[in-house]
Amino acid sequence: MPLKQKLSVFQAALDFHRYVAEKGYVSVDFYDGCVLYETETGRPLLCDVDAYHQAPFCNPIGRMWGSTRFMAPEEYCKGAPIDEATMVYTMGAFAFELFSPAGRDLAFWPLPPAAWECAKKAASPQRADRFSTLCSFSDAWAQALSLEPCTTK
Repeated sequence: MPLKQKLSVFQAALDFHRYVAEKGYVSVDFYDGCVLYETETGRPLLCDVDAYHQAPFCNPIGRMWGSTRFMAPEEYCKGAPIDEATMVYTMGAFAFELFSPAGRDLAFWPLPPAAWECAKKAASPQRADRFSTLCSFSDAWAQALSLEPCTTK
């Protein structure tokens, strides 16, 4: 998929998850298989979002559902909080899977280094090192790509 289309797919997923957070929910089991791409219209479609929960909640089982490529460390720990910071991690992991599936090193990254820094911070294993909200991640991402920010609340 051309880079321009990947950017559109990522932005759609990021915008959707910002909306999810604004409504007080958190994603569970979001991964690349939840994204379809309609080639005729160029429109990304999100599916399989039925496992989303009201936020915050505590991990009830230990290893939660989902693809390990997208799961935050707290999704492996029974009793850990699952919240917007968890979705920030998932979106950062999605950025790496979409733009540099060969690895998370800057050498594989096709976008500006500032966007790589955003994805790296979002997908930090340490919750305290991540962006605190999806909107702050989205703003930093937009700035890194010289796009319009979502206007952080």
